[in-house]
Amino acid sequence: MFDASVNLTDLGGGSTAVSSLVGLALLGLMIALAGYFVWRQRGAVDAAPPDSIQEAVRHSLADDTCQRSAEDASA
Repeated sequence: MFDASVNLTDLGGGSTAVSSLVGLALLGLMIALAGYFVWRQRGAVDAAPPDSIQEAVRHSLADDTCQRSAEDASA
């Protein structure tokens, strides 16, 4: 009475199935790349000594302060 079997080539001539598989593969690649870069960044932060991160922030803030005082002096 009712045939429940579906052939993928009957759904748009196969191009729909192929494009959906390519889309899923690209989505998986994007997720894997994002995960890799997040993992790599966390590893870099964990490997760095805590003093070096604080020192970098301190230098950055000092550079900003020097630049602002130079801009105020020239204005």
